[in-house]
Amino acid sequence: FFLSGQRVLRCAAGLGWSVVWSPEVMQNEDVPILASLPLQILMYFDNWFAVAYVVYNLLIYVYKGSFYYYPPYQIWLEVLLNVALACVQASRLFLGSKANKTELFRPMLWSLVLAPAAATALTYFVALQLYVLRLDVILNSIGLVFLGLELPLQVAQCFYFSQAIYI
Repeated sequence: FFLSGQRVLRCAAGLGWSVVWSPEVMQNEDVPILASLPLQILMYFDNWFAVAYVVYNLLIYVYKGSFYYYPPYQIWLEVLLNVALACVQASRLFLGSKANKTELFRPMLWSLVLAPAAATALTYFVALQLYVLRLDVILNSIGLVFLGLELPLQVAQCFYFSQAIYI
């Protein structure tokens, strides 16, 4: 393909098509940057928060299991839900960050699809788990705030990426 007399190559990348520009096109200042810096900053700090959140929850389940009475298998179900939330959060943040950096639509869409599952799990840990500590409420609220701030930015980025015309 040719664009303004300059060479453009296309290649498959992960979950969708990306555009690989030749060095001549990379020097062209007319190509807009669609990636969102505020979204990337939020995802960076949310990633660190998610790691700290998982470590905290694993330690707090040891505490809760030692000092509080749990019905049989209840604590294991909550630990399993915590592990599932960690997997969903890791996938959501990886796909969103990758999509934002590479300006791809499909990974950002998949990140948006995983957001309701993360919001549901965080809401469960705030209100519905068997024993809710004050620190649980604070940390899950912080997680919901991160999710609430990222969601509109991700929707906007999906719109920008879907409207972008590279060739």
